[in-house]
Amino acid sequence: MYRKVLFTIFCLLLIPGFIFAAGYGKISGKVVDKGSGEALIGATVQIEGSVMGASTNVNGQYVILNVPAGVYTLKVSQVGYTQYTIKNVRVSSDQTTSLDFKLSDQAVQVEAIEITADRPIVQKNTTSSVSSITSEDIKNLPIRDVASLALLSTGVVRSNAANADGIIIRGGRPDEVAYYVDGVQTTNKLGGGEGTFVIANAVEEVQVLAGGYSAEYGGANAGIIKTTLKTGTANYKAGLELRTDSWAKPGEEVLKTYSYGRNDYSLQLSGPVIPGDNKIKFFLAGQYLSNTTGGANWYPELNIKGIADNNTNAQGGHDTIDVYWPARITGKNDFDYQYRINGNVLIDLKPFQIRVGGTHRVINNNNGYGVGSMFNGDMISKTEGYEQTGNLKLTHFLTPNTFYNVNFNLYNRYQHTYEKDYMFDWAAYGDSIAAAKYGYTMRSLGTTWTDPNTYSFWDWAFERKGDRTEGFSKVKQSYIGGSFDFTHQIGLTHEIKLGGEYSRYTFRSYNYSLDAYNQMRNNPDDTWDEISVTIRPSYYGYDFFGKDLDEGVDGAKHPVFAAAYIQDKIEFSDIVLNLGLRYDYIDSDGWDLVDKTNVVFENGLIRDDQFKKTETTSALSPRIGFSFALTDKTIFYAAWGKFIQQSKLRDVYLGRPYVSRIVTGGNAYANPIGFGIKPEKTTQYDVGFRQQIGDNLGLDISAYYKDIKDQVTAGFQLSAANASHQSYYMLENADFATTKGIELKLNLRRTERVAAQVSYSYSDARGTGSATVYSTRFYMIWQAPTYGGEFAMPTFVMPLIFNYPHKGNVWVDYRFGNNDGGPILSNLGINLLFNFNSGRSYTKINPSTSDYGTSEDQHHGVPTEPYGYSQTPWVYTFDLTIDKTVQIGPLSTNFYVSIYNLLNTKAETNVYPETGSGFDDGYLNTDKGRAAADRNGANYVDMFKWMNYYTAGNFSAPRQVYFGLRVDF
Repeated sequence: MYRKVLFTIFCLLLIPGFIFAAGYGKISGKVVDKGSGEALIGATVQIEGSVMGASTNVNGQYVILNVPAGVYTLKVSQVGYTQYTIKNVRVSSDQTTSLDFKLSDQAVQVEAIEITADRPIVQKNTTSSVSSITSEDIKNLPIRDVASLALLSTGVVRSNAANADGIIIRGGRPDEVAYYVDGVQTTNKLGGGEGTFVIANAVEEVQVLAGGYSAEYGGANAGIIKTTLKTGTANYKAGLELRTDSWAKPGEEVLKTYSYGRNDYSLQLSGPVIPGDNKIKFFLAGQYLSNTTGGANWYPELNIKGIADNNTNAQGGHDTIDVYWPARITGKNDFDYQYRINGNVLIDLKPFQIRVGGTHRVINNNNGYGVGSMFNGDMISKTEGYEQTGNLKLTHFLTPNTFYNVNFNLYNRYQHTYEKDYMFDWAAYGDSIAAAKYGYTMRSLGTTWTDPNTYSFWDWAFERKGDRTEGFSKVKQSYIGGSFDFTHQIGLTHEIKLGGEYSRYTFRSYNYSLDAYNQMRNNPDDTWDEISVTIRPSYYGYDFFGKDLDEGVDGAKHPVFAAAYIQDKIEFSDIVLNLGLRYDYIDSDGWDLVDKTNVVFENGLIRDDQFKKTETTSALSPRIGFSFALTDKTIFYAAWGKFIQQSKLRDVYLGRPYVSRIVTGGNAYANPIGFGIKPEKTTQYDVGFRQQIGDNLGLDISAYYKDIKDQVTAGFQLSAANASHQSYYMLENADFATTKGIELKLNLRRTERVAAQVSYSYSDARGTGSATVYSTRFYMIWQAPTYGGEFAMPTFVMPLIFNYPHKGNVWVDYRFGNNDGGPILSNLGINLLFNFNSGRSYTKINPSTSDYGTSEDQHHGVPTEPYGYSQTPWVYTFDLTIDKTVQIGPLSTNFYVSIYNLLNTKAETNVYPETGSGFDDGYLNTDKGRAAADRNGANYVDMFKWMNYYTAGNFSAPRQVYFGLRVDF
């Protein structure tokens, strides 16, 4: 038996594949005679407008498999019985919708029965913590992006901590969250986070899997955010939405608020490809976004005249400058825009079903200029790029209860950034003659030309005209893969599923180096190897000149991820078991060193024979989940599982010239390299119960515990006594963490006019480190006694910097129905979303020892308490949407206004570690600060407050108002 299991796993690994067939659920139940209760054999259960359906067996049972997530109408018929129709049946991804029917004899009841289904209060067959946001919810909410929708789930927070910013699920790091769109993984594998962005109006459902997910899911130790797009409809439908906050001039105050120059236009179309034929249906959505201000902020107006520049100008003198910046604008852009296209075609030709879908996003950002570039507005950099996903899924039903899926998926992401004037002429970036063509004057330093001197006003530097802001860079990541899965349903009890997946990525990264091109111009006979030794740039997948490079240490990276799994979902009337086993194969395509203590260099670079490939990893991950119905309204559930995931690949990918610089030793680099980095491992425990209270209220309480090992952290490698290099900093698998928490959610199904949700999470996330690359603040704490001491990483757990102990939201939707409340109130809705969370952990430092950098990450000083002992202030925000729908001929027209941060609360999301406040870092109260204020006068104090308090990013966004129009046909 053991050999057979291994052989099956091996065969599955040979099948090209990438990921599971996401976005599909099933409908099952029983059809009986209403009078006698006897099972009806051969009754037909059909999904209206499709070819999907089933017939009941000898026990009156039916099951409809592989149903795309969405809302449907079911029709049940049997000869001699009245037809039964039930509308508004919601099918969710990977869940079973249970529907039983009692048919009446036509002799007793002639007229057909038609009812509308209610959303279930408690999910009886879910064995772990799963939250779902449906298209109906999204339509009423003010939220327009997937990440923010996920924040409505318990256990999910958004961190803005340095080096650990992003979505956090149950205390895991941001790169431990995986993202999927219609079964295609869209995670940014290099740095973590979302790799593509979909259209809100195209979303059918967003699911957050926060713990205990089944064996078909992998590559995510903290959680999964899974988006399912809408599919085609039986009838033609069209929708148009226009949404804008461009109702005033950007930066101009109107009615105590501001406009920020943002526009959002989207269009959706769906229906049969051939009129009247429901076998081939399509869905297509497009969106256009534009922005002109760079973002909303609390900046007040800055207007100081006649400040003396401390640096010399091109003529050798000193300028006197007026400094002005308008209120509420963080940056000034020429014009930013992006467009998105999402769509799919579903071809249902029983016993075959084919689905082709994909997403496409193009970005074109004139990155504009921020505060530091206010005098260099002509030198604007541009970022251009695209993200694409594609999916082809073939389903073949061997029998009504047995089918298999074959998936082929692709993902492609490319982005480049360049100066608007120089564009792709990289050599011109450091050339004084080329700069002069655009009116820029460069500065000569010996044989090298470089940027003009900055303006220096007291303690602050500002770019002078012609100072390059970005340079040139490009990055590409892509994969191609697919999956295979086989499902066999035995009655209504066993759903046996086995499958395999495979993906192969390609990564390339290139960063332009001004110094390298300067040296190349000054030393035209040098080879790129010789230049690299001196400059040590970082690139892989491209050569020194930015051309594709596929071989060698600096060739393109091709990590491979493969898996196989088998699971059995056993569903009885009162007990559901979910048993599974997953096998993962991970090849990061990273490099290790033959001997880390003694690395041999040749011509300034690490010699080829000093590298060896990082070993591949194989692991078995068992998963167990069950739910038990104590009563028909009380469900207890629990889950346990092992999970494995490769950390973000930026940890192991850097070019050899830069790596050689790191290994030379003597300095702690902000972005070190990891040699031989292995995957991280997590064990999760998840328990809870769901309780229906009355007819319309549901309560869900859960608790979790996670043990996380082998997280990547910064370490120190000692060199051998005879080594030609010093000891050096590098990344290693040395961090560990434990997280635990309690989550509570109350759901009120719409009662009269009100629907509501209340959620609360308590979490305690502790570990030896919070991020792969630590902040300078962290380094300073662990150097003994204060500065310059021997570096020692902690070996005990402490609060993680993204630990937000308390988090929750209250979401209330009050809505008048059609012809309800009179002509004014009819179809009027009010949606209020209240978010709250306690602050995150931080460490106070002694102000007298601080060197006062510009952010918490840069404030160096002696701590006055244990690491992570303090917390930033609580944050409270209200978002409000008011909408009104009117019927204009055949058009359903919805007018709305969405107000974010309704009360215009200036919440402190970050603080200065010297004071615990986001408003004041305490510098002006120190002897040094008072002396500077006395010496420089009132203008200096105004400039200091504006630069250090308002522009530090310590506060949540101010109030923003959008007006919108939505038309459906």
